[in-house]
Amino acid sequence: QPYNLIFMDWQMPGKDGVDTVREIQQSGRFTMTPTVVMVTAYGREDAMAASEDVAIASYLTKPLTPLSVQEAILVALGRNVEGQGAGDTKLDRSAEAKAALAGAEILLVEDNEINQELALELLRTANISVTLAQNGQEAIDALEQGRFDGILMDCQMPVLDGYSATREIRKNPDYADLPIIAMTANAMAGDKEKVIDAGMNDHIAKPINVIDMFSTIARWVKPRNATVSGDTAVAAEAEPEIPAFTHINTETGLGITQNNKALYLRLLKRFSEANSAFAEDFAAARDDADSSAATRCAHTLKGTAGNIGAEKLYDLAKVLEHSCETGSDDIDNVLQPVIDELNAVREELALLESDKAANQTAAFDSAAVAELVARLAELIDDFDTEALEVVAELEPYVARTDSRRALAGLKSALGAYDFEAASELINALTEKFIT
Repeated sequence: QPYNLIFMDWQMPGKDGVDTVREIQQSGRFTMTPTVVMVTAYGREDAMAASEDVAIASYLTKPLTPLSVQEAILVALGRNVEGQGAGDTKLDRSAEAKAALAGAEILLVEDNEINQELALELLRTANISVTLAQNGQEAIDALEQGRFDGILMDCQMPVLDGYSATREIRKNPDYADLPIIAMTANAMAGDKEKVIDAGMNDHIAKPINVIDMFSTIARWVKPRNATVSGDTAVAAEAEPEIPAFTHINTETGLGITQNNKALYLRLLKRFSEANSAFAEDFAAARDDADSSAATRCAHTLKGTAGNIGAEKLYDLAKVLEHSCETGSDDIDNVLQPVIDELNAVREELALLESDKAANQTAAFDSAAVAELVARLAELIDDFDTEALEVVAELEPYVARTDSRRALAGLKSALGAYDFEAASELINALTEKFIT
């Protein structure tokens, strides 16, 4: 009874999958050589490289899903996988990965506020609980305070970078199997090797590809307290308009934010504010005793530019980062195009503030304000970053009242993710507007 198809795991004790397939295909003992699907938890590219001298019809990466198994079978049997549903396969995989991650507790190690906000918002859509650490040392300290199902680790950070932090974490046998996934704007083969050598399990490239991000996390992270993933959608509201830009590809930016326009607008504003003094910050970094400061400064600009869709600026910042890393004598010549393009991007983003200023006030509606304040208090209590969106809705109502300063302080606290301070500040608004 010859088999037509074999699902062969790659990594097994005794004789691994590649050796087994090689023996099957070269022994001459079988009247029919079965088609082989190679199954692996170590990445498709690695499995392909290890099995290049044997005939593998298709590769299947863990965690397995019904859709991925079906597609692997169709590919192995030479069937057409295009057509109905094929275009949605990646989206379906992303949805399944999110469902598998519901209830996970993740430690996010990231020093850049723009990247923090993007990651927090995206992870929240999968019902993942997130604890934030600003650098590698804070990550090590956080591990002493609580348990996590996995760590998302930025590589370029001050105080203690992601590579050094991971090596330190791996010294503790309690964390030998804790999944650590790098989040890095460097996606070259050598960079991935550096990540693995430091003790991390995998990497997620920046700018973030949301589908790949959730699939990669789900490959390694298994929630200890898994929950049923609920629908995180909220009631439909009027979506903000995204203006057309010359220096920003909004389609790319909206793809990264999963078409969350409110989040995208917040990231655009944060980007403009964070880089208002880039030239001065970069000059200071070049004079810093830390020889990697300038490289890190260029690296941060590159990553955040990519996440908002400023593609030309991303490419220019990448060249600047490389010049800093290699100690090039041409840094000044490489720097000027970066500054020019950054200024052009920020000039376009200034239009967002102009539009906002034109509509800065609104007729006071006590019922609407009370509803917004109550919603804001609830979001702050839940440590939900959507609170910033509600603050934006409140601003036109209180622009000409004596509460505008209280709301500005609240906005500042939320912008720094200081929910404890925000919790105290919301009380004044609650007492005033909710009877």
